[in-house]
Amino acid sequence: MKFDTIFENVKNMFVYRPSTLIVRYADGEIVIDLTKKNISGINSQTFNKLMTPEFAVENHIDKSGLRLTTLIDKKTGKPVPAFVAGGEPDYKGTEKYVIVVEDPLGERSLNNKRYKTVGCIYFSVNPEKQMVMPKFEMAFDKNGQLCEKVLSYMIAPGNKDYSGIGTRLHQIRMERMFQSGSKGSLIIAQDESFPFHYAMGYRLYKVTKPIEKCIDTLNMLHYINGKSYQENAKYLFVEIHNNKYVINESASLEYCLCDYYKNGGKPLGFDNMFSAPNMFINDTSAQQWSNLIMRQPILLNIEPVVDSKFSFLRTLFNKKRHTR
Repeated sequence: MKFDTIFENVKNMFVYRPSTLIVRYADGEIVIDLTKKNISGINSQTFNKLMTPEFAVENHIDKSGLRLTTLIDKKTGKPVPAFVAGGEPDYKGTEKYVIVVEDPLGERSLNNKRYKTVGCIYFSVNPEKQMVMPKFEMAFDKNGQLCEKVLSYMIAPGNKDYSGIGTRLHQIRMERMFQSGSKGSLIIAQDESFPFHYAMGYRLYKVTKPIEKCIDTLNMLHYINGKSYQENAKYLFVEIHNNKYVINESASLEYCLCDYYKNGGKPLGFDNMFSAPNMFINDTSAQQWSNLIMRQPILLNIEPVVDSKFSFLRTLFNKKRHTR
């Protein structure tokens, strides 16, 4: 296939039918489904399960001052009490939160009880940009090249035993977004984490292109998975703007990236522009998070406080992203 084909007869490129669009090019043709609908909000069974009354807590703060929430026991499917506390931030200008569960073999002790760390998150609340987002700083990598270091991280070491850890960590981010009056939330979706963040309601910045540019979008999809135009045509989302068909390029990329990683795709690497894209919470997802938070708040309206009793939670959970 020639990926640099130049089309001279644009009028003959497209054949419109009631539910499909046929695009012809030098080496063949592709068929685009015009009826496919894009998912705009959260798409997670775990989120839906945590929304049910079974996973609500009666008291939001325990005697030790820890916030209470619930996770899902993977063996039983039942609620498991979990505790949330603010940890001392690893970097100035960031906030850190941890989720722990009671465990007799846990690595930490508090008030004669032992706890195991199952989740951790830190991020920055940027008042100037009115955004919950990573904090960025410039640094030199091991090769002496100037790169961008992302001071933000989400980790869930308890995923083997519990479901919902990542969902609760995202909930903390969203609660801080609402508390701080921020207008949005930004995350860096590193490689195989993309499908999870997508399920949590994060999307790429929306970009649309004229239908005549659909081959450009197919070239971008090929850059991700190496597949042909015909194979990647299923990822194309078409919308109508001002009575004209356009390609929703960002939705097409999201669909392709989710499918790529869910089917065992390898990390794309720093040289690939899609290895760590910026993702933003959209309005539909923000409303869904608001519904969960109103039913099951974790931080309430209390400003985050670093609890000295949890000073042991200084473990570094940072990760670098290098750009050339």
